[in-house]
Amino acid sequence: MTNKYKLIAGVIALVAAMHIIMPGDRTISSQGVCTTNVQRDKFAITLQIQSLAPNPAESLRRAQTVADQVARGIMTLEDESIEMQTRNIFSFERQEWHRDQPRNLGIQTQIDLEVTANNRETINAIMNQTQNIQGAQIFPQNLRNFTSKKLTDQATADCLADAIKDAREKAQAMASGDRARVGRLITADFMNARTDSIHPIMARGAVMAMQADSGGDYLQSADGEITIRVNATFRLR
Repeated sequence: MTNKYKLIAGVIALVAAMHIIMPGDRTISSQGVCTTNVQRDKFAITLQIQSLAPNPAESLRRAQTVADQVARGIMTLEDESIEMQTRNIFSFERQEWHRDQPRNLGIQTQIDLEVTANNRETINAIMNQTQNIQGAQIFPQNLRNFTSKKLTDQATADCLADAIKDAREKAQAMASGDRARVGRLITADFMNARTDSIHPIMARGAVMAMQADSGGDYLQSADGEITIRVNATFRLR
């Protein structure tokens, strides 16, 4: 088959697969809405590692040494849900003011290591580990509870199907006045609104309570919320 005939065959197949609205066809449009709650199934914390040295190379070396030690300690924990990644790494000249004059203290390097896990007990163990590293400046920051991408994607897909169903039911209610029936879905677009996808639970008291843990429920947070709005057009029969 020549390229010309292949192209014609491809166009015919594409036209046959499309639901084309002819000038005489009747359609109806409506909006469907779905709101669902989704569980926050992940905990995360950022470990801010700082080092100070006379020159950039030594400052970076010291910070990286501590970061490697932290990472090795985390890897000893028996939790397959743990994920680690470096969020930031930078150096700058640190100064302090003395009698209205700046005084150089050296080069400070900061490495931000983000750690996530499925339960707060693991995060608690990680914070305890960092406290036991001698001579290291490690500051836990931004303890938070959030919803994983896996749960978010599944909840979004389920809610989208419900929103289209809602749009169809509303379209049928309107079409009933004309004794028509709603047929095949022709087009649809949607907007996704997500609230409280990341829920900070970082407060000095909260972290202290977490380190003193108990296994209580005082750090449990409310579920996140996803709202899907669909604009759908259906063929009328």
